[in-house]
Amino acid sequence: MQVIRLAVIISAKTNVKGMTVKKTLSRKQRFFNKINLTTDDEVYVGIDVHKKNCHIAIRLNGALAITFVAPSDNIAIARMMCKLNPAVKKIVYEAGPTGFSLARVLEKASLPVAVIAPSKIPRPSAQQTKSDQIDCRKLAEFAEKDLLVEVAVPDSRQESDRQVVRLHNLLTVLLADLLELQTIPKLTTNIVSSIFLLPLPQT
Repeated sequence: MQVIRLAVIISAKTNVKGMTVKKTLSRKQRFFNKINLTTDDEVYVGIDVHKKNCHIAIRLNGALAITFVAPSDNIAIARMMCKLNPAVKKIVYEAGPTGFSLARVLEKASLPVAVIAPSKIPRPSAQQTKSDQIDCRKLAEFAEKDLLVEVAVPDSRQESDRQVVRLHNLLTVLLADLLELQTIPKLTTNIVSSIFLLPLPQT
């Protein structure tokens, strides 16, 4: 018996100067186009956040539904996550150098978001391959199993003040090292030291 394989192409039609052009939809677009979630569904999202892009994993009703990459646009990500309502239970990502701006945008969109303490994430005893794709999948899975520890999300002013304090502490250590090595002139030492007489922001 001959087996006939049919390739099904989901496409959108776009008019270009009077011509009809077929545009193949991405896997992410097909996923969001076909989902029809209800309150009986359960969705957990893990995001591995970076400066330029994010790896996003979505678990639906106990199974991995899709993993994809999206630009690091907080507004666009929030709009995308809103399409998972009313089933989305938790959206999680690790605290890190990108800060808490994404969490604040998701909170403003009334989405259940949590920023996770990296040191508290369960780690396998055996060495495993590490990648952004794997990380976001693990975050979604651990969120579903309630294995993650959340950190408090500061407002923008509190976050800015924390960055100033961290920079102050870093410069203090650096200055102490330079003084110990005697690698900077005395005049420069006095100027730099005077910076640390300025009051720090109150947190």
